[in-house]
Amino acid sequence: MAKPNGIYIYGMQPVIEALSDAPQSCIAIYTESSPKEARFEHIRAAARKLKIPVNSAPDKKLKELVGDVNHQGVVALLKEFPYQDFTDWLGTLDLEQKPAVLLLDEIQDPHNLGAIIRSAAALGISGILLSKDRQVQVNSTVFKTSAGSALKIPVIQIGNINQTLELMKQKGFWIAGIDMYGEQTLWNEEFTTPMVFIIGNEGKGIGEKTLEKCDMRLSIPMSENVDSLNVSVAAALVSYEWARQQNK
Repeated sequence: MAKPNGIYIYGMQPVIEALSDAPQSCIAIYTESSPKEARFEHIRAAARKLKIPVNSAPDKKLKELVGDVNHQGVVALLKEFPYQDFTDWLGTLDLEQKPAVLLLDEIQDPHNLGAIIRSAAALGISGILLSKDRQVQVNSTVFKTSAGSALKIPVIQIGNINQTLELMKQKGFWIAGIDMYGEQTLWNEEFTTPMVFIIGNEGKGIGEKTLEKCDMRLSIPMSENVDSLNVSVAAALVSYEWARQQNK
């Protein structure tokens, strides 16, 4: 039988979070058929209440769905990823707390996106903005790489990047482009306002017109022996430095 299309997530907590936070996206739940399957009863009960089909499956079947990973005996199939609405999300932000947001400009590698989401969620970033065009979206690979963090941080699809930046500026955000040629460095900048950090494409970086929207261009100091960093590493360093300053 063909594998149904969709996004597969796995593990007790990610599946519980999907049932709680994105039940409209859940197509089916698969739980391991073993003597210990009683431990999934609360998941099965929640799924039944939501009228989501629950299927018992052997470990072999679960691995066919998600690969040879620690699935903890439970897998959920989502028809789509539950992106948040930009306007609704923006209205939830407390600007007095000086939140930070990552805006990704044409990231192509799903492993990079997953890693960025994971570090951003861990460091208290308030949201990930993804353009709908020329940008990898959240899929099974992204979710797997994020280790379930994709449901722990708002991920928002946006249309035109530059129009979005104008709206963010009107709300009081300052825009920082992470640029290897930036004259200011990440270590020397103080983040005392709401911030949008732009992370550019793996090869060409941030688009020229988007760079023009930046209030500052920040480089990450590093050894002269290295030309650049992987974008997910750069995003993690930026997120960490912002978090460090907020928690001094």
